[in-house]
Amino acid sequence: MPKKVSVGIYLDEVPDNNIQHALTDARESGFNTICTELLTKKYCLNELNGDPQNMEEPFGWFDMALPSADWNSSVVGVLSDIQEQTESHISNVRCRAAQLLEKQIGYAHHLGLPATILKLHPGESCNLSRLIYSKVTTDGGYHNNVVVWMRMPMVFSQQAVNGAVDESGQGSDEKEPISSWNTWNKFRTVGCAERRTFPVLDLPVDLPDQEEIDRWLGEPVKAIFLCEEAFVSNNKGFPILPKRTQQVLRSFFDINVQIIMICKPQKSPNDYLHFKQYIEYLHGAYNTDWEEDPVRKYTKGYEDYLQSPLQPLMDNLEANTYEVFERDPTKYILYQKAMAKALVFKIPEDEKDTKSLVVMVVGAGRGPLVRNCLAAAASVQRKIKLYAVEKNCNAVCTLLHLKKHVWGDSVTVISKDMREWNPEEKADIIVSELLGSFGDNELSPECLDGAQKFLKEDGIMIPENYTSFISPIMSPRIHQDVRPFQDINKHTNCNYETPYVVYMKNFYEIAKPKPLFVFCHPKSDVKETNDRYEAVEFDATQDCMMSGFAGYFESVLFDDIMMSIHPRSHSTGMFSWFPIYFPIREPIQIKKGQKVKVHFWRCSSKHNVWYEWSVSEPVPVPIHNVNGRSYTIGL
Repeated sequence: MPKKVSVGIYLDEVPDNNIQHALTDARESGFNTICTELLTKKYCLNELNGDPQNMEEPFGWFDMALPSADWNSSVVGVLSDIQEQTESHISNVRCRAAQLLEKQIGYAHHLGLPATILKLHPGESCNLSRLIYSKVTTDGGYHNNVVVWMRMPMVFSQQAVNGAVDESGQGSDEKEPISSWNTWNKFRTVGCAERRTFPVLDLPVDLPDQEEIDRWLGEPVKAIFLCEEAFVSNNKGFPILPKRTQQVLRSFFDINVQIIMICKPQKSPNDYLHFKQYIEYLHGAYNTDWEEDPVRKYTKGYEDYLQSPLQPLMDNLEANTYEVFERDPTKYILYQKAMAKALVFKIPEDEKDTKSLVVMVVGAGRGPLVRNCLAAAASVQRKIKLYAVEKNCNAVCTLLHLKKHVWGDSVTVISKDMREWNPEEKADIIVSELLGSFGDNELSPECLDGAQKFLKEDGIMIPENYTSFISPIMSPRIHQDVRPFQDINKHTNCNYETPYVVYMKNFYEIAKPKPLFVFCHPKSDVKETNDRYEAVEFDATQDCMMSGFAGYFESVLFDDIMMSIHPRSHSTGMFSWFPIYFPIREPIQIKKGQKVKVHFWRCSSKHNVWYEWSVSEPVPVPIHNVNGRSYTIGL
């Protein structure tokens, strides 16, 4: 079950400067964390003005006021708003701002705070980005356990834009509002402080359009700030959020954001108790939906988690892997419907008592499709002679147990690779579940080419066809997670030349998926190559940073029975496949209206199959995985 939403409170001032009482009051009102200034206002102001404070005066919180466990988990330090000073054209002003930033980050490190908060404004921020990067990066940084949350609204107001600081220290003349995403994107691209700087957003009363929100859902947003003006009163006088704001929050719950209520001066955490209770109610409703959704229950813990694609042709699957896939009710219901339709198509009603069909399940695994075949035949009252063909000797043992104790003579078990088996009779129907996340990436085409030799000329294959789809995406989190997948025995960039199976949540779809490769069975010419090449073009609807491609598939099992993991035609309740992710080595900055042209190849040799991919527009990118140097699928 999803963990309870974390709700914190932002305190502009701590009553009586007693942080222990402030944290106690917040906890008694149900808040998990408090966000408050790390160093005293007086000290920070003196430092920025070049007027050092008396060394006998404490500059920050008394570290013994709270136990380390509380500092480590329940206090987020707010850093001084110094962007204007760090970007100043006056050297002394910049230096003093840099010294203050180092002092604050150093004290956050001393206290062991889980995070710090720094405001990010429109305008120039290059020097600020460099300063933070130099202090928190793991590459030789002083305080590499410090995390900085960059706070900004979803969209900057006109007032903020007009007051923006450019590199000359002058205000901006822009008349149109500046997207805060562009400001964030510039800041993080310059600094590259991966896993150390994250955006946190003020949710405005007037929400931006859905595209802007969707783009933020592709970023590693850590928290959403809510002011009480975002709420309205219900007919009982209690605070609630408007419908659209509720929907936006639910979307961010999916990427595990925290909620932080902004406490107005002269108010206490207890004044926000009803707001906090409402947020918990909203998250509770979200959890209820989660409990009732079998896909979300199954996928919990797999969100944005990279996995290597299965290679069942080269490797024998384990019992646990079979068991996971066999839990998917939707897939097997669809297969059973397709089988029933195929049986009725092959045997008319007036021949059902006299005619029998030969059905072969190739790649039978532990027998779920065998059970579906028997159930389909019984449901439409058709007679079949059924073969279960499986190369994995361990799974064959399971099939033999089932034959002995359940199926009896209704099933013949064949322990053989389908490509090498030469049966005495040919099949009317061949059924398989050899599809991967990209359709053909578990070598269904090669396997079924080998099996087609024992299909009758008028025979049917289930599935009939499958199509892979590709879509450019932005996901800094997933792209960063690729970095550790390095292999010293392979090409230098092998981790970025390897596809991954991943249940994507924290990503932005730059353009809708488009079809790539199509495979149909049976083939008119079994010797026809399974190699492919396609170039696909997409149009970007807003500025973004492309970090790779998401891959999906659609498959027609038989007639009108379709099975899909395409986002817009996804088979309801099906969780056997997660999308596939093809990274690119370096993210590409994309401008609104630009064309993205993607090239994909499916290549093969005597022993392997592999993909190669590249981009030619808006900028050329070297071909990834040339000659399968980093990743292949073994035949």
